[in-house]
Amino acid sequence: MTDQTDFMVLYCELGIEPDCSMEGLRLAYRRRVADLHPDRGGDAGEDELKALNKRYAAAIDFHRHHGRLPGAAAPAPALRRHAFAERPLIAVAVEEEPLQERRRRSKFVVYGIVVVAVLGAWWLTRTDASLPEFLDGVAGDQRQIRPSAAIALRRGMHAREVAAMLGDPVDRTLGGTHWDYGPSWVRFACGQVTDWYSSPLRPLRASRSRPPDMAGSASAQVAPRCPPDS
Repeated sequence: MTDQTDFMVLYCELGIEPDCSMEGLRLAYRRRVADLHPDRGGDAGEDELKALNKRYAAAIDFHRHHGRLPGAAAPAPALRRHAFAERPLIAVAVEEEPLQERRRRSKFVVYGIVVVAVLGAWWLTRTDASLPEFLDGVAGDQRQIRPSAAIALRRGMHAREVAAMLGDPVDRTLGGTHWDYGPSWVRFACGQVTDWYSSPLRPLRASRSRPPDMAGSASAQVAPRCPPDS
């Protein structure tokens, strides 16, 4: 590096620092040229002015290529722009995650309500026992529309009433005293209901799984002796 391109000599002569702005460099250069000009009483020779002009032009050219004056710290405009551009993306990601989580929770809540309502309705149709407290409120509406005992199977009900309530059976066996409704069945003696089984796979309408005094018991009731036909 020659004296004419020694930028530290330029900075010292102009009284500026390497991190000076371009506007500060121009102002300092103009003041220095004015001080050296013979019209203002300067005693600088032509060679000194030429050296100053050459160093100034070299500094301008360096700034044009590197975006900074010689000796100044290199700026990182690209990094700053990159960081600024990513901030909205990060903010969006942070905002979207709670929204997705809320949607996921809302789906679970809806599914849970449906499951509880179905369980409550099933409980009401299968038993006379009161619902657990956490199901009672959900199934309250179902309780109001529960079929009355008048249309449920009961011992002594005539076969005609059973047919009207349940429809024709899939099959009649044991001389017509055993009516099959798929996995469910109804037994008769003397044309009246004596026993039944309501399977969860195809439950009998509005009926217990077994007669009240037969629930939980596998023993068969002894069929009564029917009066002879007149």
